[in-house]
Amino acid sequence: MTILKKFRPGLWLTELHLDDFDVRGAVIIGEKSAVVWDSLSHPRDMQPVRVLLAQKDWQLVYSHADWDHVWGTAFSK
Repeated sequence: MTILKKFRPGLWLTELHLDDFDVRGAVIIGEKSAVVWDSLSHPRDMQPVRVLLAQKDWQLVYSHADWDHVWGTAFSK
């Protein structure tokens, strides 16, 4: 299950505990748009983030191409 932590206004941290390691990302939210930093390991992991992105234009940035940081991209459909 994805943990969503508000770090400060406009900045949320995402964290997912898998069997062998943890995966982290972030969401930066402005008035009109947002940036998602890594989409975690499965679309279901991004469900809490979908709520934050409602009614916003947003961009997705990958820190690197490992599967556990990009497979969640299908959440955007």
